[in-house]
Amino acid sequence: PRPTANAHAHARWMAREAPYSWHATIDDSEVWQSLDWGEQGWHAGDGAGGPGNTTSLGLEICMHEGIDEAAADLNAAWLTARLRLGGHGYEGIVQHNHWTGKNCPALIRAEPGRWERFLEQVARFEESETRTRLEDRVTRLEERVAALESDLAIATVEPASRSEREA
Repeated sequence: PRPTANAHAHARWMAREAPYSWHATIDDSEVWQSLDWGEQGWHAGDGAGGPGNTTSLGLEICMHEGIDEAAADLNAAWLTARLRLGGHGYEGIVQHNHWTGKNCPALIRAEPGRWERFLEQVARFEESETRTRLEDRVTRLEERVAALESDLAIATVEPASRSEREA
C-alpha cells in the first residue's frame, strides 16, 4: 500500500494481492477485520506450522504519514482487550518480533516505554470492560429480583382478595 494508506486501504490491498494475511488492521480512526478470528492468518513469518501463524491473531497497526500514532495505539489496545475478553485470551500479547526477530512494530519498539504503555492501555480497557460487564449483570439481576418481588406481591395479594370475596 501507499505511504498514506489507512486501515481500509490496507485491508483492500491484502484482500486483492498480499501474499500474507492478518486478522485486523487498525489506524487512528477505524478497525477493519479481514479474517475471521478463528481463521489462520499468514502474519507471523514463522511458516505454515509455526506457532505464530497457528495460535495467534495478527493485528496490523497502520503507521502512515499524518496518522495520530497515540490514537492508533489506543484503538489497537481497545481491540486487543475486546478480543481477550471475548474468548481469545491467548497466553500473552506479543510483538511480531517475538516470532521472527524482525524489528516490528518498528515505531513502537523505537520509543522507550511505548510497548509498556500499550500493554497498560490493554489492561485498563480489560478492567473497564470487565467492570462494565459486571455492572450490567448486577443491573439485570436487580431487575429480575424486582420483577420476582412484584410477582410475589401480586401472588400474595390476589389469594387474600379472593378469600375476602368468598367470605
